[in-house]
Amino acid sequence: DDAHQLNQCELQILLQASFTSDSSCSKNFQTIVLFAEPQIRRQLADIAGWLPSNSAIEKIHITPLTEEQTADYLRHRAKIAGLVERDLFSIDQIHLIYKQSGGLPGWINQKACMLLQHREKQQLIPLTDRQKLNLEQLKDSLRGRLPRIFKS
Repeated sequence: DDAHQLNQCELQILLQASFTSDSSCSKNFQTIVLFAEPQIRRQLADIAGWLPSNSAIEKIHITPLTEEQTADYLRHRAKIAGLVERDLFSIDQIHLIYKQSGGLPGWINQKACMLLQHREKQQLIPLTDRQKLNLEQLKDSLRGRLPRIFKS
């Protein structure tokens, strides 16, 4: 996620690391999947010249989510964090998140996280201790961070 935030040098190092020198491999490269916003196209075009001739950059452009898909996506993210017993976002809030994000998952995450933080500061979400932990895990997930159980 957010590969477009890599600078040119970081992206080049990542792609260089994908090539193996093991002659027993049927391919001499590994597959890397990057999720990014459209501006990564320029970065990839800039570094494509140094890639080996047998390499390929495949690009799949995914259309933004619809408002209904945005709602499903947010429910899915909440469910993964353990918040299954309640809807965290009203229909109006989902509409706002969708409009502000343009249906792009990275922006959906950011807008949803901001809304949750605002509601938490305003104490608009009465939660048990377990639900508070799950909410923190959801916010971490929306920010692209590893769940707390994996942190050292």
